[in-house]
Amino acid sequence: MKKSTLLAAVALTVATSGAFDCGQALARSGGIQLPVEILPLPSVVSRVSPNQGTVDLDGSSTTGSPLGAGDINITFTSTPEKNIDIEPGQYIKMYVDGESEPSELLPVEKANVDYMGLPAGGFHFARKYVTKGTYHIEIPAGVWIVNGQETPAFALNYEITNDYFISPAAGVVDEITEFEIIFPSSFETTVDTSKISFYKERTDENIAVTVETVPPSIEGEEQNTFIIRPAEPVKDPYTYVLQMDKGAFKQKWYGPDYSKTEGVRDISSDAQVLRFIIPDVAIPDIVPAADSEVTYFTNFVLTAKEEGNFSLIPNDKVGNYLYPASEDWEVDTAPYARVTAFITEDEVAGDQRSLVLSFFDAKQADGTIDQNYKLVPPPGNYVLQLGEGAFSEFQAGAAPLLAAPYSFRYTVVADPTITEILPASNTELSKLEEVEIRYPNAQYVEENPECAQAITILDEAGLPVEAEVAVAGGGVAPSAEGDEEYTGAKVVLSITPALVEKGKYTLVLPQGFFTCNGKYASLEEQVVYSIDGTLGLVSIEGDSDTVTVFTPTGICVLRNAAPDALSTLPAGIYVVNGRKLVVR
Repeated sequence: MKKSTLLAAVALTVATSGAFDCGQALARSGGIQLPVEILPLPSVVSRVSPNQGTVDLDGSSTTGSPLGAGDINITFTSTPEKNIDIEPGQYIKMYVDGESEPSELLPVEKANVDYMGLPAGGFHFARKYVTKGTYHIEIPAGVWIVNGQETPAFALNYEITNDYFISPAAGVVDEITEFEIIFPSSFETTVDTSKISFYKERTDENIAVTVETVPPSIEGEEQNTFIIRPAEPVKDPYTYVLQMDKGAFKQKWYGPDYSKTEGVRDISSDAQVLRFIIPDVAIPDIVPAADSEVTYFTNFVLTAKEEGNFSLIPNDKVGNYLYPASEDWEVDTAPYARVTAFITEDEVAGDQRSLVLSFFDAKQADGTIDQNYKLVPPPGNYVLQLGEGAFSEFQAGAAPLLAAPYSFRYTVVADPTITEILPASNTELSKLEEVEIRYPNAQYVEENPECAQAITILDEAGLPVEAEVAVAGGGVAPSAEGDEEYTGAKVVLSITPALVEKGKYTLVLPQGFFTCNGKYASLEEQVVYSIDGTLGLVSIEGDSDTVTVFTPTGICVLRNAAPDALSTLPAGIYVVNGRKLVVR
């Protein structure tokens, strides 16, 4: 597994709780001094997550997000509000290892509240503070309003003694083939395999494992990696425990302000007990597919993987949420939207292998679901979290099996099929010979050879016009370094012969004629243009098939010429066979 993937999957939670013992922390951290101002939690805060104290690697959240000392969730005694009147320039400050200057200043407007009406709030620093050290966070007064009162200033204090990451993160898994453990800050780590065990919880069944040391992939990299692997992949539904006793790993660490020859500390890993659940209810398939790119959401469809005589029974009482996530899949505490399985009698009684989870806002006044509802979040990463018991599997003759909590990742991208067309629809023209179709969110646009329809132009009666429409150029977005003001992809359509006869014309671009970014089918477009006829061929008196053209001053510019020679005239006013003609 790549290091970046592993770091995104790890989660830190609390090993000890309660008040922070400053003296104990100083003893462990070699005399490092925290800032003097240690402010207690205000009475309106009932708990913080992680709790103050020593933060160790011990299991994970269902999102696989690193908590550490950088992601703080706060539970208030009642629903908080963000304070929009707080004095500008206020910051939440993070101090690391007793530094006198904060390592990060988080603007107070970045603090959040739970938009679903729950008594929760919090904040997220840009960095992930998950390495060894002491951490002190100062929160200024007035960030939130609780019970009509501004919150007072308070502080949070943490110490992290371990900084190793394990993949997969503890929690729900399909199967167990291996565990990868990385020590990113240790320049030398040794392992005592006698202190590592893997077994089925509440049984005497131990599972033999081997421990492999993996050398750094990059020369000079200060990272030690170990692979713990059972002899055979573990697939049976059950709860499995990976237990690492104190001292299973011994590290040499020299801290952020030292070198390998100064301030080196020998650290023994703390005891860890991590639980991995292979659920009875198999992790369902989901549409849209997990880890896919989407431009919007309509709903989520869960489908059971297993064969058998059973029904999936929804539970609309469980909170399932779509959360925004950072580039590293750090999940925000404020959900973007809530989803649920709106239960009907058919869904409870029927034999169904699939469940549809709809957004709360898709429910209409009469209780039905708006089938055309779309949720279009801003581009970015999102995580769908299904709570424990969001659905259960009922097999004939057996008790229902409760689904474990699940998480599914998605990346929302800007819709690359959105178009801008020049000239715009309903524009009045004297001539139509070129149309530019822009796709501002696409990097490139290509003709789709599988599209059976051609681009056509219809007259006012809806009949095809005898004109050829061809792609004349474009298709690739200009580089960011270019001089182009427009940065998206575009294609240029040429129309031969140009339309000059007076009337209304409709350019029809069939759906899927182009593909955007190699996979998104372009939308159908119908653009209407009005031709004013000023460039149309003048009627010729009698049976004459030639034209003679004079300027208003009497200069002859064409004599006995073919009528199509009129298209070569520069803009101006002319007399053609005795009749006035304006060329624009």
